Amino acid sequence: AEFNTLPSAKERLLAVVQHATDGVGEIIKFGNPFGTMCQELGKKGGDLAKAAAEIMEDLLSWCEEQFKLLGGEQDPRKRAINLVSCLQGSKLLTLTLKKDSVLTDAKEYIFETL
Repeated sequence: AEFNTLPSAKERLLAVVQHATDGVGEIIKFGNPFGTMCQELGKKGGDLAKAAAEIMEDLLSWCEEQFKLLGGEQDPRKRAINLVSCLQGSKLLTLTLKKDSVLTDAKEYIFETL
């Protein structure tokens, strides 16, 4: 998805959240491929672990930039970490508990607080 074409930072963040929470049925069955890849490669160390960390850092930095554009009193980096952590953790809980409501509730919460 091309999020940067959307007109506002809020719309871009909401689109990322929507994209991340699509396919809840697949997440219940198979988990989160992105999070799993980063986690497993991180355990191994070396160049692949660094590459996985860079991918996650790219996502965090992009979200941080969107939060900077939104303004507000809260630290944009902390907000980015909170957002990505919420999405990744919700996907893990959705898989573990086999409950799509975990991810849909997380999405609702994020939508309400953005």
